[in-house]
Amino acid sequence: MAVAKVPIELLDAIFRRLPDLPDLYSCCLVNHAWFNSAHAFVWKRVNGYSHEWQKYCKLLSKPKGLTVDYRTCIQEVTLVATTSDWEGSQDSEDMRRHSLVKILKFSPRLTILNLDFPAINDDDLWIISSSCRQLIALSIVAGVQTAGSVSDEGLSAVVRNCRNIKHLRLKSLRDASRDLGFTARGFRAVADGYRGQLKTFALGCAGMGIARLVHIDNEDDRRVKEALADILINNPDLDTLSLDWPIAVDDILQVAAENLKSLRTFRVGNAINTAAVSAILRNNLSLQAVSLNELSTLNSVTAFLDPLKNHPKLTHLTLDGIGFLNDVLPHIPSFHGLEHVQVTPSQRAASVHHHLTDDHVGQIVTACPNIKFLTIPIQMDMPLMLIAGNCANLVSLDICDGKDITDSAVMLLGRKCVNLETLHLGTTQNTRITDASLVVLAESLPRLQRLSLPFNATRVTFRTLAALAEHCKRLEGLSNVPAKVGYQALKIYLPKMERLVALSLSMGPGGWRDYLEKQEMEQLKASCKRLHQITHFA
Repeated sequence: MAVAKVPIELLDAIFRRLPDLPDLYSCCLVNHAWFNSAHAFVWKRVNGYSHEWQKYCKLLSKPKGLTVDYRTCIQEVTLVATTSDWEGSQDSEDMRRHSLVKILKFSPRLTILNLDFPAINDDDLWIISSSCRQLIALSIVAGVQTAGSVSDEGLSAVVRNCRNIKHLRLKSLRDASRDLGFTARGFRAVADGYRGQLKTFALGCAGMGIARLVHIDNEDDRRVKEALADILINNPDLDTLSLDWPIAVDDILQVAAENLKSLRTFRVGNAINTAAVSAILRNNLSLQAVSLNELSTLNSVTAFLDPLKNHPKLTHLTLDGIGFLNDVLPHIPSFHGLEHVQVTPSQRAASVHHHLTDDHVGQIVTACPNIKFLTIPIQMDMPLMLIAGNCANLVSLDICDGKDITDSAVMLLGRKCVNLETLHLGTTQNTRITDASLVVLAESLPRLQRLSLPFNATRVTFRTLAALAEHCKRLEGLSNVPAKVGYQALKIYLPKMERLVALSLSMGPGGWRDYLEKQEMEQLKASCKRLHQITHFA
């Protein structure tokens, strides 16, 4: 069959299965018929970092100069934050200036909008919801700057205009002791407007202040509690629930335990009502993912794990900030189907790496060979070698500590776990790892996207940068590069990392004398296609 005569239905079926944009770009250039079909799949999903939106704006803001108005093809927009966005910096203002709202309001097919940082305000949300009434999934963040100041007004506008919402995620970056942005009014609108249709409800607070851990019972809190409770009561078929909110979270958990029986994903943070948490785990037999963050450790942590042993479908388990780490780890091998495991000690209390921790980690990876994502504190070579020997499908690894990891373990990891995309080699000082193992690592991991070197790795030189530039073409994030490698080495090798977005430099024993000047950082950014962020750590 000639290329020009391929039926449009067959073309659509083929393009629907092409995952990589470069392949779709190539298909657009074959002929007019192929372009008409392929370009819709190119623009179906717009995903990227926040600062990259500027590139889209330059093209999408001038539809008259295009063969097709690509805005009409957009069905999903997901923008991920950089550090500066979370801090509420001027980047939020830049997002508005670069016409995010202007473009989205001309995207009539938009059904999914995920903004991982405070990029829009109430007026913007009203405009978007009025134009994109078919939205089914929305994720927004209330920030502290005017440009990202979302409140009850914007949330109420979404409820009025978008009647098909099934997945709603809300987060506040504001100080919990003052104004969280969302109050009982907005939650009441959600409870009354979306009855029996929500499948996902997530509510989180990343703001500062000890008030996020303290519940002050007053009239406003009571109304918040009632509105949030009605959201859960009116949507008993929720399959995803995430709660990390400073007001009435314990009362809401009790309502969830009494009304929700179909959860597949459950996440809770900073809760004291551990009995309600255990009841939720016990009552929802279809749970596949569980995340318990900074829960009270007044009661035995293992009480949370006992109900989970009846969940054969459980594949994701996160115990982040759970105390008594060595009481928890021995129970993890009971869950043989786990694919995603994250167990980290509490940041609220001093946590010393116990000598038995490495032994428990070894037992976990031996009992759970299907693990793909692993975040767990290890210190010496033995558990890392067991990870390499048992977890061939590993995609992401964060060893949290890694003080006594050596070259031999890192080399074995690189040769055995060739599918790794994210690797964090510890946050403590490690002077044992050298170029020898990191070069082998780079040569073995062509899919690597994010690499964090050990802090103050004084024996790492420009040779590691050269290997990464040559072999890791997908690298987007590189952390803890010793600043002593020098500006000239960075200038030579960073431009060869064409997809690099973020770089962090470790000062090390040389102190701030290795600090890059502002002009040098700007020159590096200018020489790299995507490099947006350079930071220093002492």
